[in-house]
Amino acid sequence: MLCLVFFLGGCARGQAQSTIVCHQGETSSYGQIIAQALPSYTVIAEQEGHSVFAYLQEGNEVEAFAVQAIPALEHGLAGHWYPHYLATVVIAVDRDITDARIDGWSDLTAADDIIGYADHNQYNPFLLSAIAYGLEGAGFTLKKATGLLGQLHSEGRLALQGFDAPIVICYDYQAAALLKGGRNIEIIIPSEGTLTYQRGLLSGTELLFSGDIASLLLAAGFRLPDGRCDAALYPARADYKQAALVANHVHLNTVAQDVNHLFRRQVLHTRLYSSANGREHQFFVLLYMILVVVWTASALHRAMQNDVRRAVLATGVILLGWITLRLIKYQLAEALVLNRYLWYGFYLFQLALPLVLLWLAWVIDKPDAGAKPATWLRLMSAINGLLMALVLTNDLHNWAFRLDLSNPNWSHEYGYGIVFFSVTAAWSIQLIIAVTILIIKSRQAPRKGGLVLPLLFSALLILYAIGYIMRVPLAWDSDYTMVVGLFALLFMEVCMRSGVLPVNTKYARLFNHSPLNMQIIDGAGRPALASATAAQVDGAALQSALKSYPQPLEQDENTLLFATGITGGYALWREDISSINQLHAQIGESVRKLKLANALLAEEERIKRDLDEETAHIQLMTQLEQEIAG
Repeated sequence: MLCLVFFLGGCARGQAQSTIVCHQGETSSYGQIIAQALPSYTVIAEQEGHSVFAYLQEGNEVEAFAVQAIPALEHGLAGHWYPHYLATVVIAVDRDITDARIDGWSDLTAADDIIGYADHNQYNPFLLSAIAYGLEGAGFTLKKATGLLGQLHSEGRLALQGFDAPIVICYDYQAAALLKGGRNIEIIIPSEGTLTYQRGLLSGTELLFSGDIASLLLAAGFRLPDGRCDAALYPARADYKQAALVANHVHLNTVAQDVNHLFRRQVLHTRLYSSANGREHQFFVLLYMILVVVWTASALHRAMQNDVRRAVLATGVILLGWITLRLIKYQLAEALVLNRYLWYGFYLFQLALPLVLLWLAWVIDKPDAGAKPATWLRLMSAINGLLMALVLTNDLHNWAFRLDLSNPNWSHEYGYGIVFFSVTAAWSIQLIIAVTILIIKSRQAPRKGGLVLPLLFSALLILYAIGYIMRVPLAWDSDYTMVVGLFALLFMEVCMRSGVLPVNTKYARLFNHSPLNMQIIDGAGRPALASATAAQVDGAALQSALKSYPQPLEQDENTLLFATGITGGYALWREDISSINQLHAQIGESVRKLKLANALLAEEERIKRDLDEETAHIQLMTQLEQEIAG
């Protein structure tokens, strides 16, 4: 990405060798003076959002503050610095409009008048830093300064770029221009203190000025670096003792890094829930990318159907591609053509995302073998492709965005054309169709309440898009890319968890081929999943089994019924104990036979014992008779 930036910068350098960029407005004629002093150069107006350093990289000479010039010289971004005039931050009071007593910054809150904040770019740190210096001293932060302006804004008394206000916070050369233009302006150097900046030209090459540029600047109403000025336009030199020339540019530039988000949040009370400056943009992108990668990996692990896995992977790739394109865009200057086409490229991902969801809704009940997309789905893809082509060619017709590229602030001041509204209608309709298909296909789902969150997220996304188009502050100040991406992740996650979007369609096959007699039924008793051997259970048996759980209900001598409640219904299973009963009978018969055998053996033993006794008796008698006879 950096190589690309430097390549583009190198190209610009070769094309813009004789261009000087100056701030041009009603209160500054510096650009006109430079055009006279350097007639061979073309002077153009600076554009909002285009930094001094970006202009230098493109090969331009640029009007800058000394606090910008010093770092540029130190880091080799520029070779020459020409300080031409001083710019002290002051309070300009129009005495034809107000008689408010103003001596310093603290008096602004007590005044009842509108206070103009007249920096041409409200996010420049220089006016704010001068106020902070006056309120806090040399080691200033921006806390008190933003607090002061935030209070004025909350009271409805802060007018940005408001030179017509009765009281204006501005530079003294701007106040002198107002005074020179006929307004009764009193220039007040704040009693608490303020800052004086040097301004001039910052260049990569040596500049040869024609004529006496100092005389031209004095005649135009500027105050020179040595303090010389038109006494009729400026306060006395002694009054500037409260104005300190910036000495520590490192501290000011460090504090300036926080100007964007502090001004937006503490003063304007915007960007309260989104990133507000470049550092936060990049940090939020990092967190967002980590979230997308983790969710994609988790969803891929949970999903068993190949088509669901492909849809999850496609969603992750789209979200990561979209945010990467956005990150690259915000690293480039808005004036570059590439920056504009990167913006157009956002809509490639915005149109692809609902197509993925639509395809997922269509394919979830299809076999894994892979069904060909329906004709209507192909037609919607073709429509999105045509719309994307029209967006990318917007520079030719302005049908998507009505851009006035001659306006330096075109990137913020543009309108919408028929193609943009067609794009919005296309993805909204496709989202509604996808959700409708998911609802129809999940109507047999046991948890009917699971449809609430997907419907809610869909409605919120459409409302958010409408708010963004209408530039409602809460929506307009957010990061559209991240918000849509988060809505997409949340929508798919709640669909998975609620059963609207099944992440494993092999449960039915598992149940069907299971040798166990089991089933899951919903609250109405309708089977959701059942094995091939499962039989219908009547309501009375179900209630009896639920009451006796964890003990089984004996349906007959060979069958036990178990039942327990689960989310959305009941789980039932039967156990066939016929084999146990048969084994028990066999054991009983064996015991009976053993008892008979034992009895027979006992009788045999008795008979043998009786015979032995009789035999012994006979032998004894025979011996006795023999003894008597002998």
